Amino acid sequence: MSFSEVLHGGQAAAEQQQRSPVLMMALLVAVSYLFYRLTVPPSSLKTPKTSQIVASPSTFPFYGLGSTQFYSDRWGFLRRWQGDAHKDDPLLEKRAVRCNCSNKVLITSHGADAAETFFHDRNLSFSKGYSVMFAGIPQLPAWLHRRSETEVHLQDDEQRHFFQTQLKLATNSQRLDQLLPQMFEDSFARFAKLPKEGGLMDMHKVIYPLIFQISVRNLALAEDARDEKRCHLIEKHFWAFQDYSGFFQTHFPLLPLPGTIKRWYGIIRLTMLLKEGIESRRREGRREDDHIQTMIDAGHDTQRMINFIIGGLFAAIINTTGMLAWTLVLIAADPPILARVREELDDFLRKEAEARGDEFDELSVEEQLSRVPIESWESNLPYFDACLKETMRYLNISVLFRAYDPKKKGSAPTVYGGEQLREGEYVSFWLAGTHLNPDIYPNPLTYDPDRYFVRKEGSGPNEFLGWGAGLHPCTGMRFAKLEIKTCASCFLRTFPDYKPVDLDGNPYNRDNVPLPDLDSEHRRFPDKPLALAYTRRFSPR
Repeated sequence: MSFSEVLHGGQAAAEQQQRSPVLMMALLVAVSYLFYRLTVPPSSLKTPKTSQIVASPSTFPFYGLGSTQFYSDRWGFLRRWQGDAHKDDPLLEKRAVRCNCSNKVLITSHGADAAETFFHDRNLSFSKGYSVMFAGIPQLPAWLHRRSETEVHLQDDEQRHFFQTQLKLATNSQRLDQLLPQMFEDSFARFAKLPKEGGLMDMHKVIYPLIFQISVRNLALAEDARDEKRCHLIEKHFWAFQDYSGFFQTHFPLLPLPGTIKRWYGIIRLTMLLKEGIESRRREGRREDDHIQTMIDAGHDTQRMINFIIGGLFAAIINTTGMLAWTLVLIAADPPILARVREELDDFLRKEAEARGDEFDELSVEEQLSRVPIESWESNLPYFDACLKETMRYLNISVLFRAYDPKKKGSAPTVYGGEQLREGEYVSFWLAGTHLNPDIYPNPLTYDPDRYFVRKEGSGPNEFLGWGAGLHPCTGMRFAKLEIKTCASCFLRTFPDYKPVDLDGNPYNRDNVPLPDLDSEHRRFPDKPLALAYTRRFSPR
């Protein structure tokens, strides 16, 4: 080694020694912050009034993590702290519970007063509530991205307005009228892949992909809906992001845990697939008859279209898939209900054919369905509407999120669960407190469409919340209802004798039919083995 090498080596060592205290200090700060996050709950967890229940923190010494059970066993957490919504439980009188979710205070409440505030108060932010407490998207403070709070609010409002505007355009009457024949074609094509006789159907492998395909056809790229392999790949990555959504994935989204890595890999791959499809269409100068083409023609940038597609798919799929699948299960578990649904559908289709001057008995099944206009599908199946509404009441019993984010200084303070909210706190509304409330719905654990069809239960303000309420009704409700009705009609005409069974073929009835696992909010997997059995499959033509 030369003298020069020794000299330069010595200089490098000296520089390393000078940097070491800085690195050690940075490491110490990082470790101290992590220790603080793990062990110290937020000071605002308990309020001066203490009129709310304060949920126990996580296991000692990790009090800073807070109520991890809210994500790992949400139904158990809610029953423990808020009581059994379907009966006279003393805990229900305590209207709200405060808990810590990784240094974020969350207040969960239920009841008429809480519903009025939750769905109508303009200081409660829908987008921020879901991005932080549900999606786990890291929130940067305004000073870090050099935007004032006013600019942050304006951008959030603009993005929400853009999404809602595009969703309305994608689901307007003209677009749905064009889509309707394809919805029937997609449905019958999906069912045609099943055995003609003696089949056992897994609804998560048949109904869920069908709704996904139709939603892609309307809200994303038409060519992806036609390409079965590509559509399956998009669906796979979409569900990967939804499936890995536990406590650490939500509140420590940058911590490289296995579930977190799978989650972000899913959304990255989904984004890449959508970007590839949009840019391929632009590059080739190819045109399709879908809403994305109208966005391309309007000059919207690729990332904005991707954001719309992902948001639109989430809005169209998460609830629609479960509601269709479980409506088919629950009506079949009670043969008199299923018989009334079939009778209503048969009478409806026959009357529609006669009104058009068609000979009903000479039409194929596909013609009987596809010639019915949208307006008739929307308004002339009242008993099926009641069945769908009862499924939504029965299954929508988890929580919805908002963030307390006042947009105007000096605006009236918001009271939720008996106490005034503080800026930066989050709130959730427990739907079971309404949908399983025996004062609103007698015998709430019984599946009974006549609640609405005959007795008009749940018709008061904020008594049925399946399609949202107040400031945030479901923008895609019309499309979702049309998807459910058309796909259910195709199913009922294709399988004339289906029934829910266990994997050994033993039939279920209304008293023992499986229900969705309460910890499977998105997929709604059954809490015990379930299949839909049929003797024969009819052809649509």
